[in-house]
Amino acid sequence: MGLDFIRKRAGSFKKAWLRGSEELARNDLLTRHPECQSRTVVADLGDECGASVGQRVVLEAAGGRLLLYRGHARIGAIARPPADLASAIASNGGVALGEITQLNHFSGTADVCVLR
Repeated sequence: MGLDFIRKRAGSFKKAWLRGSEELARNDLLTRHPECQSRTVVADLGDECGASVGQRVVLEAAGGRLLLYRGHARIGAIARPPADLASAIASNGGVALGEITQLNHFSGTADVCVLR
């Protein structure tokens, strides 16, 4: 009963890592693709707009700017939005949904996350 007997009786053993390496080599390893990430832009808020963190807003493309609305009231604007964001909103009918993620009280601005 030596090593030869054990090797003959033992089944073949393959490491699980070798079988999983093909899955790791695929290009869709990440669950979220980079182009699916949401964008955050800085918006200038109007005086006494009453915005709060977590509030949903509507972004409307108008004249090269993005206007922020809460209900029917205009609460702010993005003067120079990124070109890819402006074209994506324009191709979406000119409107998009956003959420205020941070308020900057000293500068009178807010970080708005554009939801996709």
